[in-house]
Amino acid sequence: SVLVDFSDLIAFNSALSFQLLHYPNFLLPLLEEAATKCLSNETPSDVVKIRLINLPPNSEISKLSVSDIINSSSSLIQLVGTVVRTGGVRMLELSKRYQCTKRSCQKEFLVFADPEQDFLLPRPTKCPAETLLSDGKIRRCNCTEFRELPNGKSCVDYQEIKVYDKIEHITLGSIPRSIVVLLTDALVDVVNPGDDVVIVGTTLQQWKPQARNFRCGIDIVVKASNIMRSVKKQRASELLSVFSHGDGGCFDKYWAGASLSDNGGLERRDKIIRSVCPDLYGMYSAKLALLLAIIGGAKSTSHDNEETRRTNIHLLFVGDPGNGK
Repeated sequence: SVLVDFSDLIAFNSALSFQLLHYPNFLLPLLEEAATKCLSNETPSDVVKIRLINLPPNSEISKLSVSDIINSSSSLIQLVGTVVRTGGVRMLELSKRYQCTKRSCQKEFLVFADPEQDFLLPRPTKCPAETLLSDGKIRRCNCTEFRELPNGKSCVDYQEIKVYDKIEHITLGSIPRSIVVLLTDALVDVVNPGDDVVIVGTTLQQWKPQARNFRCGIDIVVKASNIMRSVKKQRASELLSVFSHGDGGCFDKYWAGASLSDNGGLERRDKIIRSVCPDLYGMYSAKLALLLAIIGGAKSTSHDNEETRRTNIHLLFVGDPGNGK
């Protein structure tokens, strides 16, 4: 992957950058093909992916909420949000190679998956081969029998995540909205629930599966060409060092003054509870339950044995929309 700052692209060729903003589905593959050819002259490499960053900060391109992109066209957009759910990683077939069985043709051709049909890979109906005759007419093969070539599949890793509006971008009384983001290739499994992310991509209209006596439905999704964490998270070990036990630790300093005068530390506990989501008034029991779930649980260690974590939190909040769950 190659990171390309869009401001540098504007300085290099403003006309190209303008066209790329409005026709990304056509121009991005061409740029990736050109980059692959340039790098292959130095060292043999796979297909190079262009990852755009820092798109122009205008309202047509940079979106601060999901509702702003519902009416967006197929142009490039930059969306800011919070990841709330990540799906499993699976293999996705992007294309298959077929060969015409007609003896006089034997043409090989590719069939590509349709992202608007949930990446359905249709079987070809007729051979696309064309021959230009001496009289200027075009003769088409139109054969309807094909065979799938071995090792003719093109597959990539695929993952779906759900992104919510950031809390600070939601106006009072409004309900946060969410949208599904499609990740492929090197973008898979790079973010976790809770991460604030910046997404660069295009919008797609995906048709829902059709059924008799049911109205057709369309979902708006974002096909990401790049995704980045907006704020780099500190490692758990760095955070724990701030609250470490011993001389100078915040934990010991806070609780050192607990005495019978403040009900044995209960008032200090209540102060911590009030500091949880201070924009939400009250909800004492809910905040206390959340704190107990966060600090409780059993220990678990990361795969590289570098970080000690708690196990998954099992806590369910039930209530009407817009109440701060």
